[in-house]
Amino acid sequence: MKRDHIFIEFMKMLDKRLFIYCFSIFGMTVLSALFDVIASLLTRQIFNVAQSGNMNGFYRTLVICIIVGIFSVVGSRVCQYYYNMAAKRGYANMQKRVFVKAMKFPMSYYDNHHSGELLSTLLYDTDRATEIYTSRLRRVVAPILAVIVYIIAMITINIWMTLALVILNIILFLINSLMAKPMKRVGKELSKKNSSMTEKLSNMVEGIETCKIYDVHSNVAKKYIDANEAFACVQYKKMVLTGILNMFNVGFDLFCSLMFLVIGIVFIQSKMASIGDVAAIFTMYAALSERFLQLGRYYPELMNCIAYAGKLFAFFNMEEEGDDFKFKSEVGKQSDVEKQSDVKEQSEIEKQSEVEKQSDVKEQSDIKEQSNNKEECSLDIDAEDSICLENVSFAYHPENRILDGLSFNIPNGKNVALVGESGCGKSTVGKLLLEFYPIISGEISFFGRTFNELGLQRIRELIAYVPQDPYLFSVSIKENIRYGKLDATDEEITKAAKLANAHEFIMKQENGYDTVIKNRGLSLSGGERQRIAIARAIIKTSPIILMDEATSALDNSSEILIQQSIDNIKTGKTIITIAHRPSTINGADVIVDMSKMLII
Repeated sequence: MKRDHIFIEFMKMLDKRLFIYCFSIFGMTVLSALFDVIASLLTRQIFNVAQSGNMNGFYRTLVICIIVGIFSVVGSRVCQYYYNMAAKRGYANMQKRVFVKAMKFPMSYYDNHHSGELLSTLLYDTDRATEIYTSRLRRVVAPILAVIVYIIAMITINIWMTLALVILNIILFLINSLMAKPMKRVGKELSKKNSSMTEKLSNMVEGIETCKIYDVHSNVAKKYIDANEAFACVQYKKMVLTGILNMFNVGFDLFCSLMFLVIGIVFIQSKMASIGDVAAIFTMYAALSERFLQLGRYYPELMNCIAYAGKLFAFFNMEEEGDDFKFKSEVGKQSDVEKQSDVKEQSEIEKQSEVEKQSDVKEQSDIKEQSNNKEECSLDIDAEDSICLENVSFAYHPENRILDGLSFNIPNGKNVALVGESGCGKSTVGKLLLEFYPIISGEISFFGRTFNELGLQRIRELIAYVPQDPYLFSVSIKENIRYGKLDATDEEITKAAKLANAHEFIMKQENGYDTVIKNRGLSLSGGERQRIAIARAIIKTSPIILMDEATSALDNSSEILIQQSIDNIKTGKTIITIAHRPSTINGADVIVDMSKMLII
């Protein structure tokens, strides 16, 4: 996609703040330049008075300069305030958009991308791209506006001297612009190296236990150090390019100053300008030259930020998990985004921009509308079967189908165990029920309703999920359980914990239910973490509870407590247990052998 299209769409994301943002840049730049012009005109008047001794008009010029100066200083500060507000809000909103987008990705994205890559996008790429809002655009636009003001003022004093100086500065800008492409290339390379470095750091931190056990921490650390060195080398390359550019700019600026003195002397001797005219133009020329230097210095950096914005748009255009994320005739095809031409890609980005620009009020309205639509699709909770799978086929990769024409029913209100050899697809069925992945063909229905009729959110409302290794957030035990039902009372939380056989060990913690869990709850035993997860599932009050090998890594005493928890809640609920060992299926009403496709 072309840079100008990326830039335009990125600016549109400011939405209602775009006008305030642009007007603020215009206001503070013009007012600041106006102050410089007034100071130059006052300098001109002083030199003319010193040369002629005529004070006529001097005091009037002085009063005008003071009034305009006060107005420009106050006005530019007001504009700067609104600019900062709009820029910071744009930065915050972009971070929010990236985070919300990441939450909408299907599980296949997280399977195929390292967490470090996502963190790099959330942090590094977003920061670099939003520098367009916070500084880079202003540092390119402001010099252009200021130069226009200076040139108009200088032309009113002496047009020929002004033209000569402008030509010199245009040459300076064009040479600086040549650095835009190499700076953009370096920016892209920096982003890639940063992603790699973040990935290696994530491996080192998250796998620290394995590193110590197998004594490979030096090897893992070396990979991070190598990635860090590669990142530093690219940073050094950028520093060299910036240094060369700055060195050239300083030298050319000195050359232009000398040329101005020569031109000024020629004009004074030929009576084409007075000493006051030359002094005023020289004062404005110093500011003009600095603005051209800024333009040349920051234009390549703006192009670099636009490159990062392009990466964000590619991120925004990745396929989301949603109600249309259902059936795929083939798996592993090239993504739609990769197939599109520049024109098609621009159209999709514009569409994405429009979606992202909806206000919070509109989003709330959409949520309510979706809720109403769900109520219209009624469920027969007393149906004979809670879940039906008909000819379901699925593959993580096109060359290896995990499920091929799978069909079976799960009776309503029963404790159903899925058993079978490792790799037969037990856990995969659980993921498909939660719609973590789209099936290739077939149909899955809940209480007589299909995926398409219910929608993603409604389906997940029907199922409470207890994974093999439950994730506990870095909040209190109470809040971890409350994630199952955000409006749950303390009494409901305590009741759910008791049903899950978790209340007793929770009360032994330092602060009871208010004890803050740290580092994913690794200070707790596996059985304790599982019971908190079961309490979270209980409080959700869903008609279906899915447990993915919840006792596979537990000792016998912990497994007994978990089985008691299941017995406490099985009345009136369909419990699906993905079983890893025989003891897990002792209390099952129905056993589905996935290896032999038998229902016992």
